Amino acid sequence: MPAVTDVKRALAGKSDEMLEALKELKATEARKRLEPISTPMFHALADEVNAQSRRIFTISIDQDRLGDEAERGAETIDDLSARKPA
Repeated sequence: MPAVTDVKRALAGKSDEMLEALKELKATEARKRLEPISTPMFHALADEVNAQSRRIFTISIDQDRLGDEAERGAETIDDLSARKPA
């Protein structure tokens, strides 16, 4: 069985990072929805959602690059992830 490459481990790490970032984005958006529209807190949370969305986009680009670099194999991201599936 071939050894798991650093690229595949990095891809699994980026996937873990993506799931965490999406969780944070969902929580921030939920908090924003509870604020009166156009208040200072609403705008602060909207800015945070914007920043989190950009981070998610960057993670996605990194995953795409790593996926292109990784050799095909039988391993899944869950096999290599430090995060255990729920």
